[in-house]
Amino acid sequence: RSSDLKMDLSKMTFWLEPNVYTELKAKIRNQKPKLLVAGGTSAGKSTLINTLLGKAVLPTSYNAATSALCEIQYSEDEKKTACVTIQEDDGEAVKKTLNLDTPEGMKQLAGYLSYDRANPKSYVCKAAVINWPASILKGVTIVDSPGVTESSSFSSARKITEAFQDKCASGFLYVLDARRSAEEAGQVICYY
Repeated sequence: RSSDLKMDLSKMTFWLEPNVYTELKAKIRNQKPKLLVAGGTSAGKSTLINTLLGKAVLPTSYNAATSALCEIQYSEDEKKTACVTIQEDDGEAVKKTLNLDTPEGMKQLAGYLSYDRANPKSYVCKAAVINWPASILKGVTIVDSPGVTESSSFSSARKITEAFQDKCASGFLYVLDARRSAEEAGQVICYY
């Protein structure tokens, strides 16, 4: 809860510079908390979020499935929509609004968010914001992220995740795949 975070923050001021504390306090007061869900490729980030939402909203795959940061926020008007920012062939960023109440809209969203190594066009989605009427989203915005251990995109996925964590995230959840070795998991945890 946001109020719990505010209380805990006030207890930690002894190690924060006054201006940093003031900035953090203002940030918490002025925005709904955001929970960044990060982890290795196919660790189950999107599956976990879909479970929390009660519906398969985000694409999932045994291979890399999420190509861009995707914010899922509460829909005040009960409408299911998405705004995706894509990069056109000429490099221009364009926003498209999708109606997720229809199968076609859900299919379009999956197409924009999906990561396909064989298709360079799969990288055109830069970000997405989904409005969804799930009660769990009333108090927090959940952010899905690309896998940070995908070998071909490890560096860029990590940079995206770090940038979001530094600027916007109130909380950070790292999903580990139990099938991976303890050594690999330990390396990732030590990094963060």
